[in-house]
Order: sequence, then C-alpha cells, then structure tokens
Amino acid sequence: MNTKSTSIRILITSLVLGALVSVAHAGPGPQYWETLRHADEFEATKPGEHLVYVCSTCKTISEVDAATKAQIDALHAEGGSVSCPACKVKTTVELKRSRNDPATKTEVVYVDAAGKETGFFVKTAKKK
Repeated sequence: MNTKSTSIRILITSLVLGALVSVAHAGPGPQYWETLRHADEFEATKPGEHLVYVCSTCKTISEVDAATKAQIDALHAEGGSVSCPACKVKTTVELKRSRNDPATKTEVVYVDAAGKETGFFVKTAKKK
C-alpha cells in the first residue's frame, strides 16, 4: 500500500514539474534579436536599424553603423571586407549558394585569411 502511494506522489510531482518547465525559457526571445545569415535578410534590413557584429575571434559584440542602404549593402557584398570594431580582424565576405536553392537562400559568411568563419551580424531591438 505504501509503495503505491509513493509511486503516485512521484508521478504527480513529475507532471507538475514538467508543466512548469515547459513554460520556462532562457534568454531573450526572437522579438529581441534576429541573426542575419542570408542575403535576403540583409536586403530586408532598413537603414537605421540596430545591427551588431558578433566576433568569434575576440568573443565580443560590437555595434555597427547602418545609417544608409549603401552601408548595409557593403556588409554582404561578395568579395567585400568587414573588420571587427573591437579586435580589428579583417574578414572577407563570401556568398555560399547551392545549385538547387533559389537565389534568396544565398548564405553570407565572413571568413579570415585561413578560410575560417569569424563572425556574423545580428539585428537587435533598439536600446531604450
């Protein structure tokens, strides 16, 4: 009898904890930041939106000036270069395309001289 009641208590406790965990989440949601990985995402970016560069070399996040459409276009122009504002590492912009993917699925990658990916851009909500 005692074993049966202990099993039921454990089951009920597990269900309650499972319900609480399913509601919880960590960190800001998608309304706070959006990773810019494809060319069409850069095209949809409007001048004046808050952009940051995430550098995997120096592990920093730096604000980037995107006041005009020309500045935004320069961030994803094939063969162009982008420098990390913090560590000054110069990266080259490469566009990766698959033969079967539509042109909107062109991936924008920032690589160093060795061909290693060094960072990416993120569109964030404006600071208050």
